[in-house]
Amino acid sequence: MRPDIQALQTPEWNDSNYNSLLPRVVAEIWRSYLERTIAVATKDERLKRVEAELALEKARNQREDFFSLSENTEFDFIWSSYNKMIPVTIIETRTNPHTKDQVLTKSHELIMNPGTVIATLTNQNRIEYDPHYVKFIVRKLAIELLDTSLTDENIDAQVHMKGFPELTEQLLMYGLIENFSYPATSHVSTPYQRNYLEHNMVFSKKYFRFRYWLAHHQKLPDSVVMEIVKNT
Repeated sequence: MRPDIQALQTPEWNDSNYNSLLPRVVAEIWRSYLERTIAVATKDERLKRVEAELALEKARNQREDFFSLSENTEFDFIWSSYNKMIPVTIIETRTNPHTKDQVLTKSHELIMNPGTVIATLTNQNRIEYDPHYVKFIVRKLAIELLDTSLTDENIDAQVHMKGFPELTEQLLMYGLIENFSYPATSHVSTPYQRNYLEHNMVFSKKYFRFRYWLAHHQKLPDSVVMEIVKNT
């Protein structure tokens, strides 16, 4: 007999008490069977409920996060590599009227966040990446921040920027920009005029998805972050 049946507290059976003890033994067997059945059913029900809750949570997360695990990991790495303050120096020079040499007049030490520069490059609906334009924008923002006396009338004055990182190689490596070639026709009118390819760099689909990732995680900056440290 099973151990639970053997454990029942029953007196010794004999011919005289058989009929009176049999119902008790049967009742104990059924009670033990039902307890085991209910325990197994309860355990199965709890397991099914946990599995359903996990599936629901997974589906909810998939709806809330439009990015795969690999995208999240890569975009987080790219953002962390750029999202930091770096030193930049703005130098004002003017032309010496006698020697025609450039003479230092002012020097300004700033710190800026290159990540905010990269993330805002397409705010004006630009699709082409131009490193010279990037430096022009940063230089212009620095001049506005410094409120320098440099104006269009001061044609002998120049503003130079030092310390701004070279972004092109890294952006290409991360796949945020890509080379784009298209056929163009030479403007020189000759009998031997031939078609040739023009090469530009454009922002890739990955760049715009990266911007969307920043916006989705509430990290997309509104403007370039730049601060003055010291004027000399």
